[in-house]
Amino acid sequence: MDFQPNQNQTPSSLEQGSASMAFASLAFGIVSIITSCFGTSLIFGSLGLILALLSKGGSNSLPKNTIIGLTLNIIGVVIGCMLLLSSLILVISFGGIENFMNAMQQYMDAYYSALDTIQIILS
Repeated sequence: MDFQPNQNQTPSSLEQGSASMAFASLAFGIVSIITSCFGTSLIFGSLGLILALLSKGGSNSLPKNTIIGLTLNIIGVVIGCMLLLSSLILVISFGGIENFMNAMQQYMDAYYSALDTIQIILS
């Protein structure tokens, strides 16, 4: 039994859907890299990866937009994983979030007191 495409969907409309998914994947890749500082790159990168893989459709080759989107999404996911892992290691090494926050407060107090001292000396 041969596969017959739906009569309402022409090959050009299938290619258009694939192209729009490739463009959406590219956009999600850019957004995932930009938002990596906010911790949301895993969400956007994962959605972009799914869209990039779905935009392939039935063809054997990937369009250029899909390859670029796939690359950007992988970079965004890797950056997000690295930031999440480094944050967890940092908090665990301090023995918890409260100890980490206390250490950061001590650092900020020392930093601003040194700045105040420099301003008094310079004025």
